Amino acid sequence: MTFEKKGITEFFDITMNDILEKYDIPGAVLSFVSDGEVLYVQGYGYSNLESKTPMKADSLVRIGSVSKLFTWISLMQLYELGEIDLEANVNDYISGFKIPDTFPKPITIENLLTHTPGFKETSYNPIQFEEYTVQPLGEALKQMPERAFEPGKFAAYSNYGTALAGYIVQEVSGVEFSDYVDMNIIEKLGMNSTTVKQELEPHLRARMSTGYYYVDGRNESPTPFEKITIPPAGSITSSAGDMAKFI
Repeated sequence: MTFEKKGITEFFDITMNDILEKYDIPGAVLSFVSDGEVLYVQGYGYSNLESKTPMKADSLVRIGSVSKLFTWISLMQLYELGEIDLEANVNDYISGFKIPDTFPKPITIENLLTHTPGFKETSYNPIQFEEYTVQPLGEALKQMPERAFEPGKFAAYSNYGTALAGYIVQEVSGVEFSDYVDMNIIEKLGMNSTTVKQELEPHLRARMSTGYYYVDGRNESPTPFEKITIPPAGSITSSAGDMAKFI
C-alpha cells in the first residue's frame, strides 16, 4: 500500500486535533509506520499546559504498560538462549524471597507471560510520585499481592507478575533489569531517547512532557513525574520516533 505524505499529514492533523478537543487531552505525539518505513512523526497539543509548551515530534512521554513488551522480549531472549524453561516454577529463578505455596500448582514463567499467575491486584498500586525513592527490584517485590487463584485458571492483568518476570531476567542474566533492556533492546535499536530508569538524565528531562489527570472537568497535574515502584511493569520513557524503531 502506498501512502502520500500530504494525505497522511492532513488525515492526522484533522483526526488528532479532533480527538484532543473531544476528550480534553492536553497533548499527544504519534508515529506512523508502514512496511518498516517511518512515514510520519508529529506532536499535537501541549506537553505542558501551564507554560503552553507545544508537544513536539521529539517530546518524551511515559509509555505506561507498553513497557511490558520490553519485559516480555527480554524474557523470551533468555528463553531462546536456553537460559529459561517456560514451564518451570518461578521460584527456581529468584532469590531473596519466594512465592508462597498457596496452591498445589506452582506459578510458571508461562503464567507470567499470559497474565495467569493468579495474583489479586485490586489494591496493589505500583504508582508513586516524584519524591519516592525506587527500591531495588528484589526488595520491592517482597511486598506482594495475595495469591487469589490457581495459576493458569484465570487471565487477570498482573503488574506484579510482569515485574516478577523482569526480576527473573535480572537474576538469570546477572545484570540489573534496566541495564539488560538498555544493552539488548534499546541500544541495539538505536533508541537514544528511551530509558527504563526513572531518574532522567538532564538532556532527557528537558524534553519530558507533564502528566495530567482529568478531574472535575479539568486537567490537573499532581506531580511533574510519576514513579513506578516495580519498573518492569511500566517505567519506560520514550519518544514517538523511538517507538517507531521498536515497531
